[in-house]
Amino acid sequence: MADQISVSGPITVQPDSAARVAYDLMIQISNWENAEESKKRTREYWLTLFHQCALAGRSNSLENILKQR
Repeated sequence: MADQISVSGPITVQPDSAARVAYDLMIQISNWENAEESKKRTREYWLTLFHQCALAGRSNSLENILKQR
């Protein structure tokens, strides 16, 4: 049986939340990163980068962050 998610209203992220910090960091890194534009257009790129930024916000070491893909 597949998990199902339903959203019935707008989603807001508080400006000082961990998710917002991870999102802002993700945008900055993607702007600085020397990646091909075709790579940046993939869902995997964005989800991996956001996940890594969220881990960074939880004080994980760079080594641990880059191990998790």
